[in-house]
Amino acid sequence: MKDAYIVSAVRTPIGRFGGSLKDHTPVELAAHAMAAALERAGVEGKHLDLYIFGNILRAGQGQLIPRQAALKAGIPKEVDGFAVDMVCSSGMMSLIQAATTIRAGEADIVLAGGTESMSGTGFYLSSRARWGYKFLMGADEQVMDLLLHDGLTDPTTGEAMGVQTERLAAEHEITRVDLDAIAAASHQRAAQAWESGAFDAEVAPVPLRSRRGPDELDRDEGIRADTTAESLA
Repeated sequence: MKDAYIVSAVRTPIGRFGGSLKDHTPVELAAHAMAAALERAGVEGKHLDLYIFGNILRAGQGQLIPRQAALKAGIPKEVDGFAVDMVCSSGMMSLIQAATTIRAGEADIVLAGGTESMSGTGFYLSSRARWGYKFLMGADEQVMDLLLHDGLTDPTTGEAMGVQTERLAAEHEITRVDLDAIAAASHQRAAQAWESGAFDAEVAPVPLRSRRGPDELDRDEGIRADTTAESLA
């Protein structure tokens, strides 16, 4: 089997929920990362054999988000691609699929990654809305939050992600003190990495539409350098 190599790794900054990137669709974010990755690798889109992108929250975003993004990034329509949904592992599974495809000799150059916008997730009415309501007495129509339903709830158990976390922490005897220490260290290390320039080469700043504030988002929004285990307790 052939070896597979990563020749370019690019991402957008990570935005806060409802933050600077809330008006950017997953298509726009993916297209931005795609174009930047190709540019930094010195590869033209026409030379791609395939693109594979992970995505979960796609309701209301149109068909095949990776295809929309690829065309927006200037990749020719002759180059094909597909989406992967393995929930939180979707982006990583896209990379694994890309490497496997190359090693199997089915492709030489593959663009892989993932895209998501929790801020851009909408709401949903059931199929009853399509066929009309005879009456609603005793059978109210609930507006469903797609972020909660499609992104943060286990359909097999009905548990919200936070509830599952509490249960698994108890099962594995992981304490709140342990988790707070890990969370605080994560914030502090991320802040240190930004200050040292460790992320500079991998982040492609995203232009912002707002006329207020900076013209682009060039670093992760959710990092709190002053976070301590005590402040989280």
